[in-house]
Amino acid sequence: MDEARSAKWIQSGKTLLVGLLLIFLAVAFGLFLGNLVISPNWEDAVRLVVMGGLAVAILMSPVNGLLLWMIIAPYAQASFTEIWRILNIRMPPGIPDLTPDRLAVGLLSVVFVAQLAIGKRRVRRLGPEVFMVMFCVMVLPAVAAGLSGINSTGQVLLDRFITPFLVFALAKNLYEEKSGLEKLSATLAVIGIYLSFMIFYEHLTGQPLFTGIGRTTVYSRSLRKIVSLLGNPAFLGTVLGMIVPIALFSATTAAPG
Repeated sequence: MDEARSAKWIQSGKTLLVGLLLIFLAVAFGLFLGNLVISPNWEDAVRLVVMGGLAVAILMSPVNGLLLWMIIAPYAQASFTEIWRILNIRMPPGIPDLTPDRLAVGLLSVVFVAQLAIGKRRVRRLGPEVFMVMFCVMVLPAVAAGLSGINSTGQVLLDRFITPFLVFALAKNLYEEKSGLEKLSATLAVIGIYLSFMIFYEHLTGQPLFTGIGRTTVYSRSLRKIVSLLGNPAFLGTVLGMIVPIALFSATTAAPG
């Protein structure tokens, strides 16, 4: 009886110690971020929260981590705004910058491969992925012969082709159940909602929410150009053209209640 009571007290003490340690770390981290926010280096706080939060979310749950990255991805794509500069981690010359896209895709790929190795997940039947790999292999000679240098051309290949291919493969294998597909549809709906809000706001006020550097906001005196986060109405139309049908289908087929 005494031994059981002692073991219970020891376990309670360990739990209390861990709780106090977590509280201390949370307070210390909060103070650190608070000092950064009110300092001239407040951009570091934003970068730390976004990149750190994204990494933690992916490591805890690849499914939710991919959804979180999808929500913030349009902000990371706005290379003509200040927010793009704030979110990215600049690296020395010759080394590609660390962007939220590269961080997310890299971590997701590592976690997914690790889950495959331990048998937690399995690869679904391959289809378009075969042609994606073939394309990446066949384009390598063009990358090597690029006039901008292999480093710059390789980054274009990574960001414009390899990253979307990996996202397709990850989404295909991570969201194989109905609940996962519902989460994916809801995430796309969220993206469509905030992009639509930005478009309407910019159209009605004539002012983009994020100032575009080197981008014109008018076609002519009477015709306004919407830039939003993607920089061009054509890109916005393409994204919304894919999101809206999926969101409407999910909304109309969802079970009532």
